[in-house]
Amino acid sequence: MIWLQALTKPESKEFVTIVEGSISKHPAVKIYEENNFLKVSVSGTMVLTVRATADDSAKVDELDLRPLGLNLHGDSSTLMVGTSKFSGNSMSGGGILIGFGG
Repeated sequence: MIWLQALTKPESKEFVTIVEGSISKHPAVKIYEENNFLKVSVSGTMVLTVRATADDSAKVDELDLRPLGLNLHGDSSTLMVGTSKFSGNSMSGGGILIGFGG
């Protein structure tokens, strides 16, 4: 299951939930399955393509949160956060890999 939030305005630090428990909460957000991937588009622009690899893990194939006001994008091998590049990282359990705000 996935959850996504978007900035309400680029200059704000307020977020609005647009996907909750893999269900769209906004009319511009479309969620569908294709070739075992869960895909999310916003106003026709693909923002997430993810596939479950087990009951408790998933692999992100495509990610572009720039249409949601966040400078995050990447694919299955690289994640770009602003000007920082992450590759070959993994995370398990809870916690925060990348945090925004103060």
